[in-house]
Amino acid sequence: MLTQSPRKRKAGDEPADSPPTRRPRLQIPSSTPPPSPAIISARLIQTCFDSWLAALPAAMIGTLGGTSSVLQMPMQRADGRMLTWRKFAAELVNKISATNTPATTNDCWFVLGGEKDTAGYPIKKLSPRGSANKWPLHRIMFFLSEPGLLNYASSPEHTVAHRCGRGRYNFAIGIEVSCVNPHHLTLTSLQVNLNHNLCRRSCAAWCPHDPRCVYTNENGQYLPCRNAIPLQYPCKCPKSCFPKREIIKDETTTKQHVRIQEVEDGYSLLGDSKYC
Repeated sequence: MLTQSPRKRKAGDEPADSPPTRRPRLQIPSSTPPPSPAIISARLIQTCFDSWLAALPAAMIGTLGGTSSVLQMPMQRADGRMLTWRKFAAELVNKISATNTPATTNDCWFVLGGEKDTAGYPIKKLSPRGSANKWPLHRIMFFLSEPGLLNYASSPEHTVAHRCGRGRYNFAIGIEVSCVNPHHLTLTSLQVNLNHNLCRRSCAAWCPHDPRCVYTNENGQYLPCRNAIPLQYPCKCPKSCFPKREIIKDETTTKQHVRIQEVEDGYSLLGDSKYC
């Protein structure tokens, strides 16, 4: 009987007892484009709203406006007609992400002002009928994120202050947006609120307030170097945190120090410790 001689192995052949080699899968590059800044912004703000609404106390959930001027809304309604917390959140997510597309919670969250909001702040009516119960939008956002402080909402000695100084719009001078980011808000006295509004310090390291002011550019973007403690100057990030400056030697004092005058903002700060 004829026997078949074993085939000679060639270079590259695998041993008979080795498992078969799998071909590597072909990596096809994804054709899905990256999300737009507006989508990234909407996701960020929606995540914040979801966490706030999940922690909302029962006292803030109920009939729209409560019995009088209470910050209260139903959580949601199937008909979609009445203002609810969920509907309010959806409206704000769309408005903010379409205005300045904030990328982080440190950025300003801008909404456009309305000509009927004569106080300079966006207003929201919390009443199914009439217009008696109106709340500034930034106050709703603050107490939504800090419901434990709601008892101070009716206090004449307390107010909600903007640490970023971007709260009030003014069409007459070209300011058409208002910041409603609760991370930029703080509950304080009327006098401290006035001090925040008049603060002329140009960076957090020199700001005397507690909590310190927040510094953003005209587009509402957070400026890391101006908010750094200790002071980070000159700017080492791509956001050009400091405005145009000119260095002037101060000859009015025997102590040698350099005065940094911020030309564009129209105010100056001295680089001496007694001014910090």
